[in-house]
Amino acid sequence: MKHDKNITGAQSGNEMANDTRFGGANANRRHQGGSTIKQVCPHCGSIAKARTSRAVTPLFRELRFQCTNVDGDEACGHTFVCSLVIERTIVPSARPNPRINLSIAPARMNRTALPSPAG
Repeated sequence: MKHDKNITGAQSGNEMANDTRFGGANANRRHQGGSTIKQVCPHCGSIAKARTSRAVTPLFRELRFQCTNVDGDEACGHTFVCSLVIERTIVPSARPNPRINLSIAPARMNRTALPSPAG
């Protein structure tokens, strides 16, 4: 009996190579059509998109944004630089870099108290 699909749901090596979940060829193409990091333009309030970035250190990155309001009589077109800083660890790395020293974030408190079980 011939099956069209693998019953276990396992993917072939070729399928895995293109699957974004496995870091394949399409891993960075989930959002085609531009950047995914957005910021509000401080001048006109329109969306500004990250166009380029550069690593200054392993924990500090500069991002260059451009306002998307570039057409019409009320065009803005403001271009500006933002900073991205890695501040603390939430879940430690399974492969820590000994040269990187980040503090561990304190555990979050549960915001909603659960009722205690009836005894």
